Amino acid sequence: MILRNLRINGLGTGLNGILYNSGAQVSVENCDIFGFIQNGISANTSTVSDLYVTNTYITNSANGISLATTSPGLLAVIDRTKVYNVTTNGIAANSGIIDTEITNSAIGSTTTALTVAGTSTRANLDTSTIFYNTTALSATGNGSIIRVSNNVIYDNSTNFTIGTGATIATTGNNRVKPAGTTNPNGTVTQQ
Repeated sequence: MILRNLRINGLGTGLNGILYNSGAQVSVENCDIFGFIQNGISANTSTVSDLYVTNTYITNSANGISLATTSPGLLAVIDRTKVYNVTTNGIAANSGIIDTEITNSAIGSTTTALTVAGTSTRANLDTSTIFYNTTALSATGNGSIIRVSNNVIYDNSTNFTIGTGATIATTGNNRVKPAGTTNPNGTVTQQ
């Protein structure tokens, strides 16, 4: 399914802007999603599935993009997307085997910009801006990993939160304004 060039307004009472719970693939392109009490986009699948979000603006919701699966895998590719002014998570990989690729995007004014909370959840964040959040990046699930490369991470109350058995790995080429006492605990080799 392709959703393109839409303005999706929850009027402050709608639950989810887009609810993706079945099907092989959903592509969201050039959309504005705002005013929802739960999620701008919620993917909660039970089969192998793909979610593509491109050139999309999400604001004024509890969560920007919420990801979960009970299947062998959910792939989420997020490019040139902005998530601002959401009250909880900008992008959350909550449970299941989830691979998230975030490029050329911005997340600001959230409680946590990017969180990977499930076991075996992975997120790669590249060439993006993370700013004005309570926490920028949070890896809390045992075995979860966030890889960061070539990002701007500024003006957050805390940049990194890492739980037991979780990893935030860096290539060392991010621009970071120090915030908090935790630093990435892994590295990614540049070639």
